[in-house]
Amino acid sequence: MAIWALLLAGAGLLGWAAQELGWRRWLDLDDAAPDSALPPLVLSGPFRRLRHPQSLGLLCLLGAAALGWGRGMWVLALLGAAVVLWQARRDDERMAARFGAAYARYQGVVPYMLPRPW
Repeated sequence: MAIWALLLAGAGLLGWAAQELGWRRWLDLDDAAPDSALPPLVLSGPFRRLRHPQSLGLLCLLGAAALGWGRGMWVLALLGAAVVLWQARRDDERMAARFGAAYARYQGVVPYMLPRPW
């Protein structure tokens, strides 16, 4: 049961983030918004609740894989999680450099990767 919950949560977060960012930004192929009328810094959808929903989604999928495939997968899942966390930290630094004070305010209000319960 926990495996399915993690799979659904991970896939849901990844899909929702992709919808809000647009596929080209989600795949890191382009920094431009899918529509020029949209702001470059996305603050809607899952990004209202946490700064790295796609990273949390990937961590959920890695957790589901580790639970489903046993001990050998735990090592790979932990290595994958380390890469995901490193990438999220790097993205945070890159966004702070690009958006400056606006991103600093966003960092002060929106949690890094785990949403607040309220």
